[in-house]
Amino acid sequence: ERKTLLTLIFLKILERLSKIYSFQGQAGETVKQDLSESAKRRYKVELFLDSALGSNESVRLENLADYLALSPKQTTRVLKKEYGKTFSMLVSEFRIQNAKDLLKNDTASVEKVAEMVGFETSSGVIHTFRRLVGMTPREYRKFSQKQN
Repeated sequence: ERKTLLTLIFLKILERLSKIYSFQGQAGETVKQDLSESAKRRYKVELFLDSALGSNESVRLENLADYLALSPKQTTRVLKKEYGKTFSMLVSEFRIQNAKDLLKNDTASVEKVAEMVGFETSSGVIHTFRRLVGMTPREYRKFSQKQN
């Protein structure tokens, strides 16, 4: 189960890197782009969240601020500017996206998925999932299985 989560995180990182860092040129060759400071910062935030959530290490604003070499106050401003969200909302959205991926691609119980994505209780993931997705994790799993 941990291997599944790490694989998903690795694939997300590769996908983000390919979207952010290169594009196909006219002759089909890959052309590197200069990243704007905003794109670099977004990439670093997303890399930090993917890494921290995948390893179940403490996901705290102070840790992200250290990683970005900013103060917590500056980090909060950056997140508001770049994402229009607070740190806790961004963390919740990343956790729920990881949970959605696991629910689609894994047979683990909702309780196990909650643990894998960093929720302390299954009721926490159910409440947050319903708030952000509009349905429970079980309903989402059934819905996504019907779509395939």
